[in-house]
Amino acid sequence: MIVYIIGKLPPPIGGVTMHTHRLGLWLSKMDGVVVIHIEPKLLSIVKFYWGLLLRRREQVVVHCQISSVWGFMVIASIIRVAFSRAKLVYSLHSEFWIPDNVTRNALFGWVARFNLANASLIVADNNNIKNAALAYSQYVCMQSPFLPPPGELISQSLSSYLELPELDAPVIVFNAYRLVYRPDGRDVYGLDVLLDAFGKINFDATLILLIPVLSDNDLSRIASALTSMSENLNKDRIHLVSSVDIEGWQVIAKADVFVRPTITDGDALSVRESIYYGVPAVVSDCTLRPPGVITFKTGDADDLAEKIKVAIRRGKENSTISTTKNPAQEFFLQYSNLF
Repeated sequence: MIVYIIGKLPPPIGGVTMHTHRLGLWLSKMDGVVVIHIEPKLLSIVKFYWGLLLRRREQVVVHCQISSVWGFMVIASIIRVAFSRAKLVYSLHSEFWIPDNVTRNALFGWVARFNLANASLIVADNNNIKNAALAYSQYVCMQSPFLPPPGELISQSLSSYLELPELDAPVIVFNAYRLVYRPDGRDVYGLDVLLDAFGKINFDATLILLIPVLSDNDLSRIASALTSMSENLNKDRIHLVSSVDIEGWQVIAKADVFVRPTITDGDALSVRESIYYGVPAVVSDCTLRPPGVITFKTGDADDLAEKIKVAIRRGKENSTISTTKNPAQEFFLQYSNLF
């Protein structure tokens, strides 16, 4: 089986790019599977077209990880023009993609419906996305996008790995590749809420903000938030780490608590990683969350502070690491059922 995976690879380090990267790595370890990554760029798409022409008689799956409705339409059209029997699989990572694009305007609505109708299979991250997609296609399945990192955990301490002073208090970790703001100015990742909540925790803890890409506006907003925090708070316990060389999962695996205070979300990779490594995850209730996490009311700093305390008292649990099954097996089975 030939599997074309179309989508961006890290950097940037985000949930979708990491999923795309890991899916290719794990599939390539399976017998009889050849994985070809295609970046969504003109030259790569041209090579993709010629590749389809040469592989008309083979089992070919084209798995799209791109969010652009126009980009997906191009891929679907190329498969038709190449007279390929390739099966087109489309991953939907956000429950807001479908209504936003279908209702934006008449042209966008037509393109979005075309995309959903022309997919051999739509892979939804959760039930909310699945239910939204079922309105436009009957070929929808739900599959968690989480695929564990293929590497080994670092042996060094977290303070050494991040080049920080010795960490002598429970470590709370927040991560985002870059901060994103809605048109009304709201912080999508909820960092402002987390900083407010951290100021309400009445015991020593260390907060690590892992944000590889920061703009001047981001730094200004963070500085303003820190200035407005309680004078009694030891701000030296807040560490802003901005480096593209840091692997977020390594930091999450060694944390005492992971926090995901987003105001909108999909099936977040970092939340799945925290569960995988037995790290208590405190997450907003803005969407359907996986079992085992601690939820707080979205945007409520007081509730978040209380739930962080609960998570620290709970402590780490046994990890769910498995070394017997290829994590991409479920994706491979979905592909195989298309033929």
